[in-house]
Amino acid sequence: MALKAEQKDKVARRGYRKVLDYQAVFNTPQGRAVLHDLMAAHNVLQSTFTGDANSTLVNEGERRVILRILTLMKANPQNLLERIEEHEKQME
Repeated sequence: MALKAEQKDKVARRGYRKVLDYQAVFNTPQGRAVLHDLMAAHNVLQSTFTGDANSTLVNEGERRVILRILTLMKANPQNLLERIEEHEKQME
């Protein structure tokens, strides 16, 4: 059982580092410009519906990628780290 908890902690720490990486890239002026371009190009602010199911699915898939980036940008790395550390203490 402990191995499973250790694996979860490793996954959590990788997620924490991933949030830091995304924020480091997209919090720069160039990163924000790229993110705004991606949002405009991939249907973040408009409907993905086209009338054709396949086209709509492709549009929604593109939109979902940008929404993931936006979600990671809003994540609070300090809160994530505190939650990971608290979990590790509980497992001791």
